[in-house]
Amino acid sequence: MDLPPTIMGIVVGDYRSVFFGRDVRKPPADDPFAMAIYNKKRYGIVTDRELIVLRESGSRLAYRRTAQGLPWEQVAMTPTQAARIRDGLAILRSAKDLLVTGRYHANPHNR
Repeated sequence: MDLPPTIMGIVVGDYRSVFFGRDVRKPPADDPFAMAIYNKKRYGIVTDRELIVLRESGSRLAYRRTAQGLPWEQVAMTPTQAARIRDGLAILRSAKDLLVTGRYHANPHNR
């Protein structure tokens, strides 16, 4: 979901995205995270030091690392990670609803 805006930000520079997602090179200051989607069945929520995996079975796994480049270690889910899951799922549900109902348009002037 974040790949198109990130690529456009690299290619074009200062780019205002019409996609769901954001340029991951410019994270928001408050609580930055990125959504990763694999085959529309598995999802990940990533920060610089945390990874949450939402599996097809519905189970959720949390991982942490002490610094970038170091290996991920599985940890118990924290309240902050649970809140990220709620936020991430809300984003995905909103995006799906807009796409399925035909209310999302990349260019609002070409409906």
